[in-house]
Amino acid sequence: MTSQLRRASTSIMANIAEGAGRRTKKDFTKFLYNARGSLFECECFLEFAKEIEYITEEQYRYIENKRGEVGYLLYKFIQSQEKTL
Repeated sequence: MTSQLRRASTSIMANIAEGAGRRTKKDFTKFLYNARGSLFECECFLEFAKEIEYITEEQYRYIENKRGEVGYLLYKFIQSQEKTL
């Protein structure tokens, strides 16, 4: 699970970077949505880690708060890209 969480979290930034290198805003937006999917994957792994007591409730709340911040920023970034399509 640790390995999957690491892959999902690095996939967020990798998708943003790869999308930025694409030729069109439509392609970029597609990769931003891929990054969003990876963020939701992280959420799933974090909830599972909490359920099996791999992390404490306090650790979960801290990480989930950070995940929420990233999610909000990504959401606003996607909105800004879609306005220019």
